[in-house]
Amino acid sequence: MEEFERHCGEGWFSSELNESIIARAWRDDEYLESLSEQLRSQIPENPVGDIDFSVVYRGGQTHKIWAGTVAATCSTIAASCSTLAASCSTLAASCSTLSSYCSSISATCSTIDAKCSTLAATCSTLAAKCSTLAATCSTLAASCSTLAANCGRRRRRR
Repeated sequence: MEEFERHCGEGWFSSELNESIIARAWRDDEYLESLSEQLRSQIPENPVGDIDFSVVYRGGQTHKIWAGTVAATCSTIAASCSTLAASCSTLAASCSTLSSYCSSISATCSTIDAKCSTLAATCSTLAAKCSTLAATCSTLAASCSTLAANCGRRRRRR
């Protein structure tokens, strides 16, 4: 009450008028218009002043927004932006960590790929040697067959 008297002067207060009615009337044009003419005449000027933040909607309807409403809305938006910025920072840190893991995994995969290539080359060389050995064994088996056949003929001659 003292705050209102300091801004509006003494003697402005009536038994029907209280701080919440005045504050609401300062913020809400529709509420102000709904008050009786007698009460409206007793409401002091808003100490912040009447800043015109009129908004025109489709159809030409105008609605006045008070400075306090705009300030509260801006404050809410700023808090939301701050929260969003913190979330973005957390997300950026997570992406950075994930990128580091991906780089590490990629390096490991490159190492494994190189070892697989080396192993494949070794297996190819080993397969070629096995093929040569199989051919040699085949030749040796043929020689053994020929030798065995010759040995069987010599025994019969004797």
